[in-house]
Amino acid sequence: MNQCCTNCGVPLIRAVESGLCARCEDKRHRGRPPQDGAAAKGWIQLRVTMTRKNAYVRAAKPRKLTEWIFSILDKAAGYRNEDV
Repeated sequence: MNQCCTNCGVPLIRAVESGLCARCEDKRHRGRPPQDGAAAKGWIQLRVTMTRKNAYVRAAKPRKLTEWIFSILDKAAGYRNEDV
């Protein structure tokens, strides 16, 4: 009986402990590590045009884009990180 990836259902060539195919296993380790030792519990993904992305990157300078986006969103939402 062939095992299948528990995430996408692709038949596995060989049995692996995680139960994931190589593609899904690779996806588990992608992305930026969380800051301040806190584990990320959710994700936000935006699809934008290159023109818009480039404008955001220019506006964020000299900070990193993620820092700039978080400052804008946190201010608009009234969010305060109590853990810092």
